[in-house]
Amino acid sequence: MKYNDFLAVLQQELKSYLDARNFDGAVNVRKVLKNNGVELDALMAIRTGYKAAPTIYLNCYYDEYKSGKSINEIIEEIYSMFSRKLGDVEFDIEEFTDFEKIKSKIAYKVINTEKNKKLLKKVPHIDILDLSVVFYCIVKCDKNENATTLIYDHHANMWNVTTEELYEIAKENTPKLLPYEIKSMEDIIMEMICEKNCFEVNENGEYNGEETENLTSMIMEELKKADEPKMYVLTNVYRLNGAVAMLYDGVLREFANKQQKDIIILPSSVHEVIIIPIENNMTPKEFDSIINEVNNEEVIPEEILSDHAYMYVRSVDEIIIPTE
Repeated sequence: MKYNDFLAVLQQELKSYLDARNFDGAVNVRKVLKNNGVELDALMAIRTGYKAAPTIYLNCYYDEYKSGKSINEIIEEIYSMFSRKLGDVEFDIEEFTDFEKIKSKIAYKVINTEKNKKLLKKVPHIDILDLSVVFYCIVKCDKNENATTLIYDHHANMWNVTTEELYEIAKENTPKLLPYEIKSMEDIIMEMICEKNCFEVNENGEYNGEETENLTSMIMEELKKADEPKMYVLTNVYRLNGAVAMLYDGVLREFANKQQKDIIILPSSVHEVIIIPIENNMTPKEFDSIINEVNNEEVIPEEILSDHAYMYVRSVDEIIIPTE
């Protein structure tokens, strides 16, 4: 089936599946505009008596279908996810209408201005360089899962608040709700190795006869030998929309002063940036081709932040777009 036919069949079969299980509610599929102009098809199955429902994006299931998974298997997978997530929805729509109750949950993030022209017509925002700061409400955020809702113009109008007021609130809230962290690239790589269980450890704490402490040291030594500039990852503790941490008051200033150097900023994604103390004749522009390659091959389209490097200049305490 072509994608639109697949979507129609999926919606029809899912409705029958839910009806057979006495689902009391409505099932809708609608287009959702995501970051960078990406549009996804979202399932909304709102059960009677519930004030909110999880959003389940369906586009990825078409790939599963083309890979051989049956419609019935996909429906069971969606229903399982819906049932699991429904219990997690604690967001009160009525509370959302009361700004005094919601304002402590308002945060901000950065997105690409040029890639989000359509979205920026609908949301309050502040432009910084070639990026835009937009605002969202954090419904749930922990190490395992997060739920957020973007703030649109009609929300701000309902609350009778200005964009500037939202900015000041989010500027204060976000570092508290999403505290920043800076880790060396070596530490990040070691975390990835451990999380992916790339090595097995026996009951004596050994790996192929090597103690795990020695193994870690060996890996770290090899990383240190690499003829590359020292890199750090700046994000937040939840790694959610963490690129905006570069705008937190004093974060880059403190890091740059500690290094006694200006800083190159590589926009890894909307969730993090890579920061590099400038050594010798290093220039930000030389990293642009690397950024473009990573964006094209590694980063999903809706998580791309920018296609060029930025620079933090200590003498003026400011992020700039380098011209050379």
